[in-house]
Order: sequence, then C-alpha cells, then structure tokens
Amino acid sequence: MNFVTWKRNFAYGAVVFKKSIIIVTKSFKQLSLRDEKFPIQSAVWTKENVLIYTTTTHIKYLLTNGDAGILKSLSNLLFLGTVTTTPPSNTTNAS
Repeated sequence: MNFVTWKRNFAYGAVVFKKSIIIVTKSFKQLSLRDEKFPIQSAVWTKENVLIYTTTTHIKYLLTNGDAGILKSLSNLLFLGTVTTTPPSNTTNAS
C-alpha cells in the first residue's frame, strides 16, 4: 500500500497501491477496485464523492460504484493537492 486518502467526513476512503485503487467505506467494506497499467501518483476526493487521481500518463476519475474514466492525458508528471469544483472568479477588469 502506498497511501490512503479519506473524504473529509470519512464516509469513503481510497486505499492506493502502486497500480490499483480500492474504494472503501469507513467500516472498510470494499465498494470498487480499479487496476491501472501505469503507477498511481496522487488521489483526492471531490465534494461530489468522486475520486480524482493521477497516473504517470493521465488524470482520471473513479466513482464509488466502480465507473471510471480519463479526464485528461498528461505530457508531464502531475501531483494533485486539492480539487475544487467552483471555477476561480474572473479577476480581469472589464472597464
């Protein structure tokens, strides 16, 4: 096991191995398992119970029901620190 990341309310956790992720409940009941071809680098939860994670080649998502997909291909290694679902406010002056 490389690391575990928990939702803020500890309802779900992601147990992250070198090339796989297991989503569990707070009582460690397994909800989903995802195997990857490339090493997993980082993982964070969104408010909407979506696990966003990076491999050496992609940004991906994993839902608690096991649905998964690719959000973006990467040309450089990326480590996630946090995920926000609200876009930043526009700071340009329109005058």
